Amino acid sequence: MSAQLRIGVVGVYHETNTFAPGITQWKDFRHCFTAGKEAFMSLFLHTRTTMGGVIDAANQWNIQLVPGVYASATPGGIVSAEAAQRILEQLPASIEPGLDGLVVILHGAMVSEQHCDMEVALLEAIRAVVGQELPIAATVDLHANLGTEMSALCSLLVGYDRYPHIDAYERGMEAVDLLLRHLNGEIKPRMAIARPNMLVVPQTMITTEGVMKSQPGPVFHLMFIDQSEVSDFDTFQLRDTQLYTRFAEEMLNAGILVRPNGLWYVSAAHGEAEVRETLDAVERVAMRIAP
Repeated sequence: MSAQLRIGVVGVYHETNTFAPGITQWKDFRHCFTAGKEAFMSLFLHTRTTMGGVIDAANQWNIQLVPGVYASATPGGIVSAEAAQRILEQLPASIEPGLDGLVVILHGAMVSEQHCDMEVALLEAIRAVVGQELPIAATVDLHANLGTEMSALCSLLVGYDRYPHIDAYERGMEAVDLLLRHLNGEIKPRMAIARPNMLVVPQTMITTEGVMKSQPGPVFHLMFIDQSEVSDFDTFQLRDTQLYTRFAEEMLNAGILVRPNGLWYVSAAHGEAEVRETLDAVERVAMRIAP
């Protein structure tokens, strides 16, 4: 009989809003902080959380689960340097040696005063402890800000599929399942990141209705702006709203109704002819209103 697999689980969960006032302090993470198996099981056993999913998956497949530190705080402002440093020290140090694999529970949009990508800094600190060969499965929120650095530090990434986030439990189960299959040689995970250059409005991301129920990428924002790239709200505010208002009026005169706020929606109800008609109108109007 093969030896029982030992899978560790650690995590830190914070959705940082860099526009929000105030700083998220270390005390904010202490409201939901566990260290070790007893505390982890006491708080998350029989819950429909990512952590609960990891626990149930471990029980289902007879895996010895080895929890370390897990901490979370309410979404808010940038995480303080002190809190970030404590997390970077305590979480990796809580990982027991001799593991066969590790699950890391993250949000994917955590920012601290000294780390623009706090999760990458954390994964680097974890790799410094466990080495480069240990298989790591990370779970992330649907609203995570992912980069190539995170994918290089993990063996596989599992993101939420639903918004509102009603599938956290299933994603925890999935992460353990994929990690187990990877350890058994059934799969060889490969990751790639594609950037569609779309700014998606959160209010239109609900996956139980509208276009998001059947396909991704429901909306994009069209604007006139003298910038090569728009990657933050301050730059977004520089857009020429008066010019876009005129554009919308001219499009309406051409028989095409567009939303005056700049939002354009992907449609499954229109065909090639309607798309071509719209693009032709855009070209004519753009030439007419060009400064």
